[in-house]
Amino acid sequence: MNIKQKKNLRRTIKLKDISGITINLQKPKELVIHINKEIDLRFLSKNRKRIIDLLKLWYLNQSKNKNVNLPIYGVKKASLIYFEKTSNDLKKGIESKEPDDLTRLEDEDLVKMNLDDAICGMSDEEDDQPDLEISKSSGSFLDIKEESKQSIMHF
Repeated sequence: MNIKQKKNLRRTIKLKDISGITINLQKPKELVIHINKEIDLRFLSKNRKRIIDLLKLWYLNQSKNKNVNLPIYGVKKASLIYFEKTSNDLKKGIESKEPDDLTRLEDEDLVKMNLDDAICGMSDEEDDQPDLEISKSSGSFLDIKEESKQSIMHF
C-alpha cells in the first residue's frame, strides 16, 4: 500500500473523492483506486477483496443518494498501469483513466436495479415493490460497517 516500511504515512485520501476501483482479473492482488482530481492509487494487496468490500459499503452509506454503487471495473491485462492516472496525466488535463463502463462488474454492486424501470422509465402501475434492492452480502459486513464510519483513508 503506499506505506514505506509500514511506519511512515505517505498519503491521505478523502473517501468522498474516490470515484471507482479497477481490479485485474488476471492478478488476484492488483487494484487501482480512482480518485477525483488526484493521482490514482495502484497497489497489490492480499486483502484486495476486503478493501473493496469496505469501500463499497462506505460509499453506499455515505452517498447522498443511498442507491448509488461504487463502480468496480474488472479488466484482463498484464498490468493495471494503463488505468492508473499519474501526475503527468493530470498535467496533460486527463481527469480519469477509469475503464469503459462495459468492464463494470455488476456482481459487485450492493444495490441491484430493477431493469424494467431502468429501461422503460417508471412503470405505469404503482406497486409496493421497491425500485432498488440491496443484494444479500456474502462476507462479514458487520466488521466492515463499523470501520466504514471513518471518512479518511490513510496510505
